[in-house]
Amino acid sequence: MTTPISRRDFLNGAALAVGSGLLSPMELLAAAPAPAAPYPPTLTGLRGSHPGSLEVAHALAWRGERPADYRARDEHYDLAIVGAG
Repeated sequence: MTTPISRRDFLNGAALAVGSGLLSPMELLAAAPAPAAPYPPTLTGLRGSHPGSLEVAHALAWRGERPADYRARDEHYDLAIVGAG
């Protein structure tokens, strides 16, 4: 090993080893995940990413297909942010 280990790295590794050694395997496996929060779009009535919600946008972007009721508008934008996830 040519890279020296710093004192801080050694102590962090030792603390992790000692701390995990104090727990039994049953305690390690018993950790339950936190309950899932409700999906935000459903709280406001939006669909979110369910099957069928992206087909129109992908058809336009990938194949140039426009919806049947498409109307060209005389509007120009420098930036349009869709979703801010």
